[in-house]
Amino acid sequence: ALGAPLPTGVPPAPQSVDPAPPDVAPGLSGQVEAFLGASKWGRYDRVTAVLVNVDGAAVTEYRRPDLPESPREVTGVTAAVLVALVGILLERGELGADGLAGVRQPLERLLPAPLPEPLAAAGGTRLHDLLVGTSVGDVAALSAVLTAATGRPVPDLARELLFGPLGIDPPWTGAGPAVSAQDMARLGALWLDRGSVGGRQLVPAAWIDTTTRPYAETGRRRLPYAGYRQWVTRAGGHTANVFTGDDAQLVEVVPGLGLVVVVASAPDPDPEVAIPASSEAFVEMVDSVIVPGLG
Repeated sequence: ALGAPLPTGVPPAPQSVDPAPPDVAPGLSGQVEAFLGASKWGRYDRVTAVLVNVDGAAVTEYRRPDLPESPREVTGVTAAVLVALVGILLERGELGADGLAGVRQPLERLLPAPLPEPLAAAGGTRLHDLLVGTSVGDVAALSAVLTAATGRPVPDLARELLFGPLGIDPPWTGAGPAVSAQDMARLGALWLDRGSVGGRQLVPAAWIDTTTRPYAETGRRRLPYAGYRQWVTRAGGHTANVFTGDDAQLVEVVPGLGLVVVVASAPDPDPEVAIPASSEAFVEMVDSVIVPGLG
């Protein structure tokens, strides 16, 4: 049933990503490269990096030598940052007085009056309803909620409450943080470890569980459900949650396997192609190549 809990994460793994032993998933790197090179139309030519981490250890790292990676804003990662901050503020009592249960309250009960733009037209809307959606949804309203609750700019909140403890420092653009593949992997690990970083509970574990439930159907075959600003799907029969970007970017977390997969991409394919791959193609790669390749 929609809204029912799915299997939750594995026990927290070490935050540092260490090289895996050479006998872990032998041949997986070649399988990933074969997948990326399989399209004669060059649909995957914008991909700059693919990272595969299991239980905090790097199993495979693909880098395209002729197209260096540069940090970019990834819509789904921006959404993940905002969702994590909402959970932190709810637990602290800075968004109403009901803790995490406050997510079911209307915005008027959580924020000081009057509601600021772009929330003024959202009278009676529950915070839950604002959160349900996919990672490519408009996140301006969530930013407004965070600023109205704290009186602080979202980039400052993100640096203090998330980025510092995660050991990353992405610059904030007009749209969100410009993240590298490694930054994306660390944010994915935060979801994998149910909000824990290096033994410290950074985001409430119960909040991470709440964000990954399938609240709404999307009608998409490979990304069938929406959680809190993320997709909910399956990979090799295991529940997975996915954050995507506009240009074939991906963070996929498969808790039952301890798996985090990151795909970083350039804005445009090189050379140009008529129909470049979408993020959904890499959800297929996780399901059909990476999970079987892990054995």
